[in-house]
Amino acid sequence: MRKQTKLVAVLSAAALFAIGASMTSFAATKGWTQEGDTWVYLNSSGERVTEEWKRSGNNYYWLDENGEMAKSQIIESSDNYYYVDDNGARVTNQWVSIENEDDETVDGKEVDVLWYYLGTSGRAYKADDADMYKNSLIGGKRYFFDEEARMVSGWTTTNLSTESSSEYTYYLGEDNEGWARTGWQYLEIPEDIEGDYDVDEAWFYFKDNGRARKSERVYIKNAYYAFDDNGVLLDDWQRASDTVVSTPADIKLNNDDQKTFYNLETGNQGSGWIYTYEDDDESGDEKWFYLESNQFNTVFNNNGKDAGTKGTSVWKLKEGNVWDGGEKVGCAAKVIKGKTYLFDSKGRMLTGVFAFYGNGVKRTGGVDLERGIYYFNKSGGSAEGRMETGRTTVDYDGEKYTYYFNKAGQACRLTLNDGAVYDGFGVRVEAGDGNANQIYSISDLLEQGSEYRPSGLDRQQYFELGKFKYDKGTIIVSSTGKIRTGTVTIDDVKYEIKNYVVNKAYDKSDKDIEITNFEQAHIYGE
Repeated sequence: MRKQTKLVAVLSAAALFAIGASMTSFAATKGWTQEGDTWVYLNSSGERVTEEWKRSGNNYYWLDENGEMAKSQIIESSDNYYYVDDNGARVTNQWVSIENEDDETVDGKEVDVLWYYLGTSGRAYKADDADMYKNSLIGGKRYFFDEEARMVSGWTTTNLSTESSSEYTYYLGEDNEGWARTGWQYLEIPEDIEGDYDVDEAWFYFKDNGRARKSERVYIKNAYYAFDDNGVLLDDWQRASDTVVSTPADIKLNNDDQKTFYNLETGNQGSGWIYTYEDDDESGDEKWFYLESNQFNTVFNNNGKDAGTKGTSVWKLKEGNVWDGGEKVGCAAKVIKGKTYLFDSKGRMLTGVFAFYGNGVKRTGGVDLERGIYYFNKSGGSAEGRMETGRTTVDYDGEKYTYYFNKAGQACRLTLNDGAVYDGFGVRVEAGDGNANQIYSISDLLEQGSEYRPSGLDRQQYFELGKFKYDKGTIIVSSTGKIRTGTVTIDDVKYEIKNYVVNKAYDKSDKDIEITNFEQAHIYGE
């Protein structure tokens, strides 16, 4: 979650000078006077004033029990709390934080830092009663404070007034955040009730005033939702053959009774993305699903229903040059907000590098994806699952492979693109083992991985370099995958390159000693 920074005002040097000047103008027998490194305030009898506010210019200063001006600390005065900065001036309209050196608990929680908000008069916001927290809007966000003026964080339940028996639940973020969340939030279940659930996290919904929806069925943005008495969203997977949909009126599916949709006990979850377990199986990992916007909120591609006659021939790369298994899955793609995503036959969003062969994959909302190699982002965050284009580096358990995906999403294979060459798996060919340059045989690259490559994925018989198509030859690439041109020296052998392939090689010390132990170039079809 994003943290909010709260700053404490520090007087400028000019302001401090002005304060010092105003203080030194007082007579030593009455008013402000400096004694050693501190300031004191003397009354008419010449005695120090203690535990009292005194003014100098536009600022107020606190005299402690010893009569010395306090600095950088919380001041408790007349059942209220204030803060004086490192110049001793009372702070107003500011957040301040104090290290929790005494291990105080706030709302029963351990926190590292105690936060206070000082109002216009410098008085810290605080609750009037220990059973009822004060809630205030600060900067457009709602915060809560206890009777000692300390900001409350995390989950909290409080009354609105001492006369009310109703308690309301709020979520106030991390220790250094403190503001009440609104709308949908996916959160850890509070510790005091977590034993009632099989999961650690759940969906909650908070009103605009921060109160959690509890023990109610609510219509939110065109769909019904239900919440238990702890505010946890009630959700469940349903199949059309097992249930009647009851929102807003009874609807029963007469056909295709194996369609799956996401349904609450009292209403539909709604359309769009959801992150949950597959059906009722909570033994595995949660996955992303996409619920279509229809009266049943059916899951996209459940049972391969959106794959049509395509999408039955899909293989996944488990490394940059190894196919994973041989399982065929009924995949289908869908364009969502301008981005393409891939889903398997159970409706789970897929990530990783895939080879589409046979008839390719059907895509709803766009042209079908033809056979080739595609990447659906697995890095997480907002990009997770979307089909990528352009130069992209993919991490396979610490091993990185670079691809170049064209505008249609297909990986460039056995070709030159933007100065680099890519093998039959779409992986950029690079010099390895720390070498600056490395020699590769075109025929080896054409043969590479043929035992792994699905037969339905075209096996190209030539390497396309510029305007030439080679089925044999030698190329040299750098550690960054750039194909070398001109002349290159490797291990005292000088190579001359023409049209991207080695044309001639000779001993660097003697041009008369020509070397021929490299694969000679041959243009495909000649």
